[in-house]
Order: sequence, then structure tokens, then C-alpha cells
Amino acid sequence: MIKSFFNANGSFGYAAAAKPDFPRASDLLLHMDRLGIQRSIVYHLRARDQSADMGNSTLLKEIEACPGAEHRLVPAFTVVPTMFYAGGSMDNLVKAMAIGEVRALRAFPATHGFRLWYLEPMLEQVSRFNLVLLVDIREVGDAQDVLRLADSFPQIPIILTEGMWVHMVTLFELMRRRKNILAETSWIHSWGTIEDLVHYFGPDRVVFGIGPKAQQGASIGGLVYAKLSDSQKEEVAHGNLERLLGLASFTEQISFSSVETLKPCSNLWKKYIAGQPIGVHPG
Repeated sequence: MIKSFFNANGSFGYAAAAKPDFPRASDLLLHMDRLGIQRSIVYHLRARDQSADMGNSTLLKEIEACPGAEHRLVPAFTVVPTMFYAGGSMDNLVKAMAIGEVRALRAFPATHGFRLWYLEPMLEQVSRFNLVLLVDIREVGDAQDVLRLADSFPQIPIILTEGMWVHMVTLFELMRRRKNILAETSWIHSWGTIEDLVHYFGPDRVVFGIGPKAQQGASIGGLVYAKLSDSQKEEVAHGNLERLLGLASFTEQISFSSVETLKPCSNLWKKYIAGQPIGVHPG
């Protein structure tokens, strides 16, 4: 059984177009508790859909105000190229990273209308810190942009998120060409794909993530039942993010009592995520 899950692909807050899965930090924590996920990198949807600066500020405030969130939600600032030219924005980012308050950055180049390599001046200001950059692969556009950024900052791990079967050729080629490009598993549900990523690039190049609420524990099942060694599963599930972010392993016990009413099949779920037969047969 995998000891801990560290989600790379968390978010909360209100989006521009629709009601979000998790309006508040507490809603995301409840979902994490239901699935047995200990920790998550998170960004605020306001930072993606409205204003990066305001959304990043709101992210920190809401994590601070939410009981239990401080040690489980790892804030990721959403970054845009204009931060380099806005003194206050850049100062806030550098300060947050210097004190270890922020260790991860998220970029949405298509949503914000820029080429990924436009981030180079901004990243030069923070590249000395222990950070990871997460980029939704669906937002990239030209794959050459990822290679260019990976070349400019070989010390920064670039985690491509939300890739599914249609992105796999691009994802595999990018990972083959640059060792600081990693894959996140939230949408990787195709049979054997996680095993292939680990086989060709090593278990240290793959990190665990969850998709939208409707997918529930699909990505957990994909990892639990992958034909990998126990140590490889632990690396993907939590070890790689902990290493990349310089965080100790999560050792706190999580109480599931407050969410048992949301888990009518909790015993089946516990067997499922332990990789055990669940004892259900077609009627």
C-alpha cells in the first residue's frame, strides 16, 4: 500500500466561467480527505482567470485562514511575463520564495496570451531558489517553447500537467530531449502509460496528480495498480515532489471521521487504494 499521496495539480477558488469544484481551501481538503491524499500543491483560480497578483495574494490568505491547510496545501504562485516589469509583483514573488513561503510556480500561457519563453526574465530573478514550474501541457502551443525554457533553466524542473493520450507523443519526445522535463499523472489513464514513462525516463521523472472532482480517484487507481515496484510507486506518489520542493515526508495522521458520510463505499475504497481485490462481481 502506498504510504502517502502528494498531489501536484490542486486548485481552489472561483473561476471566471463556472462554479468550481472547490470554492474554498476547506472544500479541497475535504476532497483530499475523502480520497486519502495527504498533501497538495495548489494555485488559486482567481490568479488564472482574473489577476495573477490578486489571486496569489488570496491564495496565501485563504490557506492561512483555513484550519489544517498550512501543512497540507503547498502554495503555487501563478506567473505571467508582466511580473518582471511590475516592480511590486516581482518584489512580492522574490520575497515569498526567499522565505520559503512559495516553492512552486504555475503558468498558463494560452489563457494569458504569451509564449512560454517570455517568462525567462522573470525566472532569472528566482532561479536561485528551490522551485518547480508547472505548466498545463494543453496551454503550451509550440512544444519548442518548452525546450527553449528547459535549455535556459536546466536547474528548474518543468512539470507538464494534465496530459492525456492525445499529448503522449509530444510528452514523451519532450522528456526524451530534456532531463528537467517531468510528467504529472492526473489525466494519464491509458493502460500501461505510467509504466512506460517510468521505464523510459525513470521513476524520478513522474509525479502524481489528480484531475477534476468528477474523476474522483482515477489517477490513484492508475498508480496503485501500475506494474511498478513499491519503491517506484512511493517516488511517484509523493517522494519526487518532496525531493524537488525540499520538503520532509508527511507524517501527520489524517482523521477520516468527518467525511465518512461522503464515503458509503469506504471499505471498498480502502481496499482499492491498497491494491487489494474489492470482492465485487457483476450481478
